[in-house]
Amino acid sequence: MWGGMGFIVNSTLVSLQSKLDRLTGERDSVLSQQKECLNKIASLERQLEIHRHAQVLLQLCGEAMRERITQTVSSLVQPALQAVYGPGIQFSCEYREVPSGYRLELKLEANGIKADPLEAFGGGVSDVVSLSLRAACLILGHQHQAKLLVLDESFKHVDNSHVELIGKLLRDFADKLGIQILLVTHQREFSEHSDIHLEVKRDSGGVSIVERVKE
Repeated sequence: MWGGMGFIVNSTLVSLQSKLDRLTGERDSVLSQQKECLNKIASLERQLEIHRHAQVLLQLCGEAMRERITQTVSSLVQPALQAVYGPGIQFSCEYREVPSGYRLELKLEANGIKADPLEAFGGGVSDVVSLSLRAACLILGHQHQAKLLVLDESFKHVDNSHVELIGKLLRDFADKLGIQILLVTHQREFSEHSDIHLEVKRDSGGVSIVERVKE
């Protein structure tokens, strides 16, 4: 009788030990998974912190770049316009936030009128603004980028009374900004401000001939 009881007790102990071993294994597995998850959380938190710092840095860089662009554009456009059209014309530019990011808005005021200088003030003003903006792009570009500005009939809308002033402006841009300017034009007056003057003519057979007039 006692032998039978001992067998039952032993069987129960074996069953409990097996259950304990199984539960211990499950606990160890859970603890291992917990440790792995905690490590992943810590890694993700570190990455998140890095991304936060990167976001702040990018925002600061973006603000600095926008400030540099607005200062460069204003420092070129405003004096250029006043050199040609006098002190009564005022230029400004600023970035405005839009759903897709930021947009540079240009404003010009003359005779009490405020408008986009590329649309509402006539071709002559637009030509001067466009010239200054292109020069600004060259200045803001890579330092090893070639500083060559090609202008193809850029001032055909400018009246003759302003040609002399724009010629001086081109000369000033070339000298002070270190920009090489190639101007293609029918307005001979611009040649007075150039280092090299080439004329393209057609002979009787319709062939183009390039003549060096000034160097």
